[in-house]
Amino acid sequence: MTYTILITEHCKQGHITYALELFNRMAVNGCHPDIETYTTIIAAYCQQKQMEQSQKLFEKCLDIGLVPTKQTYTSMIAGYCKVGRSNSALRMFERMVQHGCLPDSITYGALISGLCKESRLEGARALYESMLDKHLVPCDVTRVTLAFEYCKKEKISIAVSMLDRLDKRQQAHTADALVTKLSAADNLDAASLFLKNVLDKHYTVDHLTYTSFINSCYNSNRYALASEISEKISKRMSNFQKRDATAIA
Repeated sequence: MTYTILITEHCKQGHITYALELFNRMAVNGCHPDIETYTTIIAAYCQQKQMEQSQKLFEKCLDIGLVPTKQTYTSMIAGYCKVGRSNSALRMFERMVQHGCLPDSITYGALISGLCKESRLEGARALYESMLDKHLVPCDVTRVTLAFEYCKKEKISIAVSMLDRLDKRQQAHTADALVTKLSAADNLDAASLFLKNVLDKHYTVDHLTYTSFINSCYNSNRYALASEISEKISKRMSNFQKRDATAIA
């Protein structure tokens, strides 16, 4: 256990050479590394994009009868995605499932992100839908990354439909992040569509999101679009005030 703690600390600090020295010393001193120790070294190699070394260690785990954990598989998948080898990541994902190790939202998120980087959006979307079918909740980064990539390809309707399967809070939060990101990328038509979608569903628009959008409209001379969204928000606020007044009366 002491060896594992020291190895983990060296890996956290990026000192993989020292970690490997301790790892090799374990066997010399009659201590057999467990899967946790192997996973720590594998993850460190993956962080440094040394996938050949991490793959060798992974195979060694299997050879000596150790069972890779969810963290082991996820480290390998994230590592392959980091170096642009999504096919290798997908194969590792398949091995994970075949061996009865259930992927979590982190595993799915890493793979979806890797596929998005290579513009393999249909594959990424299939994984996203599979997550939801299994009642796993995609994190903010996963939701925004995939939807944003579809917007870049001008497939905004698909991005909007992806949000429809989320609960109210997740939809509103994802839409806020997307509007901000799309506004920064000067994709104001897509940003306005998400804003309208949020308003039509009577969700609250974050003030910073609204400000970011309006500023981008002004910078791009899209005054009519800014006016249209401002009017929509003003009408909604007016309706809320009327409801409140009626309730008080």
